[in-house]
Amino acid sequence: MDINNNSNCWTPAMRNGFIETAINGDAERGSKGPYWFNVLPKNNKPDEASVKKELVTRALMNTIFENPQYRIIALKIYDILINKITSNPFTRAHYHRNIVVQLKGGVSYTYLMGGSSDMFPYSDVDIVVLINPNLPKHLFDAIKDTLNTLVLQTISQYKRIIDFMFFSNREMMSPDQIAKQSAEQFMSDELIAQFRSDYNEALARLTVEEMGAEGMFVSPLDNKEFRNAASRHSYILANSNVKEDSVVRVDVPHFEMCERIPLKKTPIFCSHNRTIRFNRTGDSDNEMRGSFDLYRIRFNNLFIPSSPSASSDEDCDDDSASRNGRLQRENVIADFVDISISSQDDVELAQFWQSGRSMLVNDIASSMWIVIPDLVSMMNDLYKMLHVYECPESKRAKRQMRYDTLKAVYDKTCYEN
Repeated sequence: MDINNNSNCWTPAMRNGFIETAINGDAERGSKGPYWFNVLPKNNKPDEASVKKELVTRALMNTIFENPQYRIIALKIYDILINKITSNPFTRAHYHRNIVVQLKGGVSYTYLMGGSSDMFPYSDVDIVVLINPNLPKHLFDAIKDTLNTLVLQTISQYKRIIDFMFFSNREMMSPDQIAKQSAEQFMSDELIAQFRSDYNEALARLTVEEMGAEGMFVSPLDNKEFRNAASRHSYILANSNVKEDSVVRVDVPHFEMCERIPLKKTPIFCSHNRTIRFNRTGDSDNEMRGSFDLYRIRFNNLFIPSSPSASSDEDCDDDSASRNGRLQRENVIADFVDISISSQDDVELAQFWQSGRSMLVNDIASSMWIVIPDLVSMMNDLYKMLHVYECPESKRAKRQMRYDTLKAVYDKTCYEN
């Protein structure tokens, strides 16, 4: 069977065999058809800030959230996930009893504070799925396994919708294909076109001073050439069974139990990280376990340097690209959606079930009720990031200012009451 040009012909057994070869072999990298795997050192340290990544993430999320008509682009995935959980007979019985789904991170701050600001800007969508850790292990594992499938189906379905809306070659699709995928489309063609224009303009407004480099960002929404250049395969990250302290990144044509939702190679790509298990404190004498599955959707953009020396990103084309007449470019990935499912021994999960609290907010623009942490829970999270867990120095000052601002709001509320 020829698998070089058609990802849809991969069977589950072929995909699983490719993954098994990657994680059980001693090869540093390998391929099968258009899909690759490569071995990477395991990194349990918090990510340091990246200026270019922060800029494109801010441009993307500001474009989405500042215009109420666009908010559904980011929030639709929350809606899909909740619908899948409540439609599944097993998880439906545990929802709001042993399963809590929260929207956390930067966007949750903006709901609490009544809008965005320099202190609380819009950021990527961060969804956490929390299962009662006091359940018997067999029941906890059964719920987690089911939720794993539902989340993989959610991100696969969401990617399919976004791919059709923004990256499809509709002129090459049959009327039946267009009609089937149009049924999932949640924005009009006119609004999609307007979003394309607004996001392209948002990237164009980024200055050299902000970027710290001579060049310009370009959007994969701009034209087919940029779309193709920014396209990437979706993948999983799994622990290597051969190489110590290493993980294997494996491109996949579809996720487990999602074989009917192929993952096309586009600028929107998904990942499932099965490997996250670490000490949150960074201190071997004071272990506080972090353990969860992380599912991500990210949006790849391009940075075109003014000169070859301006480009240094590991994903950037090498000098042979310019020698061969191709446009030299650097991939800059915008964070878009993170979904996590905590393991039973994750310390954050235990603390949430002991003292965490939620509040319900209504996003009127998208006609959606959303669960977020309450003010005290947000303060506690920031305090732990600053004083209990390992905190990158590049993020400390910003986190401290956010904590101080939320504490002032809390103190004022207590005084008024």
